Amino acid sequence: MLKRIGGPAEATRTFEKWGCKQISIDRYEKELLENETLLGEQLDTASAENLVQLYARFWSGQLLNSKHTRLLIGWMEYAHTPQHIGNGLPPNTLVFHKSGWCSGNKCINDTALITLPDKRRHLAIAILATGEIRDTERVSKLIGRIARFAFDAMDFAGLKDPRWLFKRQPP
Repeated sequence: MLKRIGGPAEATRTFEKWGCKQISIDRYEKELLENETLLGEQLDTASAENLVQLYARFWSGQLLNSKHTRLLIGWMEYAHTPQHIGNGLPPNTLVFHKSGWCSGNKCINDTALITLPDKRRHLAIAILATGEIRDTERVSKLIGRIARFAFDAMDFAGLKDPRWLFKRQPP
């Protein structure tokens, strides 16, 4: 898909046009897997805030046409990547997510749109863990606990549309 849009530099420019200036795509996935990133190296980076902003705008239909929005939602719903966020949520919670990791256990990430119990609101969340990660299972559980805390806070508070909580359904 990255080749179809013009490569890493074009992807980064697109994110910048969408207001996500802290997302940088520097390499194709194959290069990521073949070349270990050194701790502290600033390649292929993103801020949690920009990822949440991207998810919220994507979900509300501001970035893609309705056909491509539905396609991407389907990919996220049935992603075959570890669901760190989902492992802390109540059973049967609908989660649209994309997780990631860095070679050498230098990071574990998960980003998601979580459907709240009222089935009308969704929580956009990005949890990025970095450093020398020695116990990946423990970090995965911690990401799940953080997600559960946010989920419970949003559900309990019934907050009205803060930046990371939105009601509009995808197209």
